[in-house]
Amino acid sequence: MRHLLSSLLALSLLALLGCGAGKGPASTPEGTAQALLAAVRAGDASALAALYDYSVYAKSQNQDWDSIPKGQQDLIVSKLIEEKAGALGPALEQMKTDLAKVKVGKAEINGETATVPLEGGAAQPLKMMQRNGKWYLSD
Repeated sequence: MRHLLSSLLALSLLALLGCGAGKGPASTPEGTAQALLAAVRAGDASALAALYDYSVYAKSQNQDWDSIPKGQQDLIVSKLIEEKAGALGPALEQMKTDLAKVKVGKAEINGETATVPLEGGAAQPLKMMQRNGKWYLSD
């Protein structure tokens, strides 16, 4: 039994490492903006896609969203992230060029929404929303 638990723990750790544990929305809008720049510069469409908030979209597609068990919600969001990453992939090279010299400015926070300016380029400010203590891109 102990060997089985150890094996499951090891597999869980490997899964987390493979999925990019530690990537994703941050506890500050500026942190999420920095994560966006890092993902774009690394050419990591999956990390970029994980910064978006999918809850509003999921609720709009399924009126019973709040009654779906959390594990199933997580699977649905994972699929949405995968689809978003596929859509973002072809644009990453252009985004790298556009955001090459951009720096994150000071966020303007208004309750659970924020706007983060990107300084040093022609990039539009990032719109974000806070959910469960994390800041997500709101598209």
